[in-house]
Amino acid sequence: MPVAKQLSAALANKPGTLAELTGALGREGINIQALMVFEGRARFLVNDPAKAREAVRKLGLQVFEDDVLATEIEPRTGAFGRITRKIADAGVNIDYCYTGLARSEGKVVGVFVVSDLKKAMKALGD
Repeated sequence: MPVAKQLSAALANKPGTLAELTGALGREGINIQALMVFEGRARFLVNDPAKAREAVRKLGLQVFEDDVLATEIEPRTGAFGRITRKIADAGVNIDYCYTGLARSEGKVVGVFVVSDLKKAMKALGD
């Protein structure tokens, strides 16, 4: 399971801030692969993290980068549960997770922010 770079930025709680962020990424030709917004913070995976960092900074926003576990998941009953069970059985806490578009047709990508990235990867077979 590959490690991905998650970018995050704080957004003002007012109409249009997410549109500004996603619009800026789109104008720079950056593809959003996964996106979560919660309590004023956007977290996202993109095809070009370096270019995305610059686009976010141009908006006057601070941007943060974290390593996350990004794994492709078959959209079948129980698939997400099997992955989260393996992570739990390894004694790793999932701080939060979200989904997005996978590179492989017919799959989604699960993005997991975990307490121990190496243990989680080992639990999933990487």
